[in-house]
Amino acid sequence: MSLHILPNVQEFLSLDSSGLANTSLACPYCGRTHTVPYQEIVIGPGVISQVPRIVSRALGRAPSQVGVVYDRAIQDLVFQKYIKPLQAAN
Repeated sequence: MSLHILPNVQEFLSLDSSGLANTSLACPYCGRTHTVPYQEIVIGPGVISQVPRIVSRALGRAPSQVGVVYDRAIQDLVFQKYIKPLQAAN
């Protein structure tokens, strides 16, 4: 996977989260290179339903297990709407 090199901070700041996927920026402020080494970033309503498609495309096959990253702001929602029903279904 080849990272897209961003030419400047302004372009970095102009991108949304999805646009930052697979990018790299040589930071003129701190001198470090910041990379976002993810092929795809998906944020928004209904994202959980897209996980199988995204993972299948990345792996080239259906996954046997899937992990989901979320923050505390939506922890209760994720637990009630997705984790609890999946646990009940075993």
